[in-house]
Amino acid sequence: MDERAFITQNGTEGIEIIDLACHKIPLHRSQIQINFSDNFSNKSDTWIEKSVKLIWDEKCQENNRLYNKSKFRFDSIAICNDHQIVINLGLTTYMELIGTNCHPFGKELVLHGMKCFKNGRSCLADPLGVGCLLLTADEKFLFLKRAMWTGEDKGKLDRPGGHPEPDNVSLAIQSWTEEECRKPENLRRIRDEIFDSVIHEVRDEVNLPMETIKDPVLLGVIRSLERSGRPSAEFLVLSVFYFTMSYFQF
Repeated sequence: MDERAFITQNGTEGIEIIDLACHKIPLHRSQIQINFSDNFSNKSDTWIEKSVKLIWDEKCQENNRLYNKSKFRFDSIAICNDHQIVINLGLTTYMELIGTNCHPFGKELVLHGMKCFKNGRSCLADPLGVGCLLLTADEKFLFLKRAMWTGEDKGKLDRPGGHPEPDNVSLAIQSWTEEECRKPENLRRIRDEIFDSVIHEVRDEVNLPMETIKDPVLLGVIRSLERSGRPSAEFLVLSVFYFTMSYFQF
C-alpha cells in the first residue's frame, strides 16, 4: 500500500479538494477499504480538553438542542496496489468539532500540532462528514435549506448530508482493541456505515423511500477551509423518482 498523502487542490472558494485523479471517478462501495485505529484519533491534552469543554458549554447555552456524540475522524487517504482506496479513520466527538474546527481556537491548535506532533491537523477533530448530490430521474439536483437551530451554517442552502455514526457500528467501538480494529468484518461494517449513512440522510431529510435510492458512489473528499479543513466525503446518489411528478406528494 502506498502511504503517500493525496495531493490537495483548490476547488471553489473555501473548499479544498483531495485529489483522486489516479482513480476513475466515481468509486463504488467495493472499491473502498477502511483502516481504523486509535492512532488516527485527534491528539489532546488537559488544557485542550478544558478549552474545548468551555467552548462547548457556551454553545450549548446558546442552543440547547446541541448534543455530543462520537464521530469518525478522517486522517488521510492511501491507495492500494489493486487500485482500491483506503480511508484512514480514528474517533473524535461532535463537541471537539465545535471546539476546534468550528472555533478560532482551532488556529492555535494547528500551531500546537505542528510544534508537538509535526502535523498541524493532529489536534483538530476533523470528523468525517458525508454529503450527496441527489439526482432525480428527470435530472434535477435537490438542495435543502438548513434549519436555524443547527450547530453549523444555519439557514443556508445545502445538499443532503450528515455524519456516519460509530455507535451504529458498535456501542463498544471506543474500547475496541487493536485486534478488533483490524478485523475484516469490523472494517466492512465501518465502510458500510459510511455508505448507508448517505442513504439514511436522503431518506430522513428528503423523505424518499430507501427502495427508490440507488447505492451511493464516491465522488471524492473535500475540506471546508471555513472550518479549518473539516473533511467531508461527497457522493452521487441516483433516485428513480421524478422531481416534477413525485416529490411534492411526500
